[in-house]
Amino acid sequence: MSPVVAKEIRDCMESEHAGARGPFTGASVGADDFIIMRSSDFEPREDVPTRAEVESVRRGMADFDEGRYIEARELSQKIRDRFGVGEYCT
Repeated sequence: MSPVVAKEIRDCMESEHAGARGPFTGASVGADDFIIMRSSDFEPREDVPTRAEVESVRRGMADFDEGRYIEARELSQKIRDRFGVGEYCT
């Protein structure tokens, strides 16, 4: 690539970058378009669990594996028996 073409591409990208509000498409003659984005454009993904959430699931799985759980119907019955509530949950 000649120095003149490189400078034109750089100037164009700097201009686009300055005005962009997020990712933008770059282009050059004879090449496919490409996407340019700042690292600050990356937002934390909401669907990725936090370390605390992963650890909570691991503890829950360990509890289950070691038999430290109670079935929901059994728990509901124990609550009804203890507090005298009616048959609201089955």
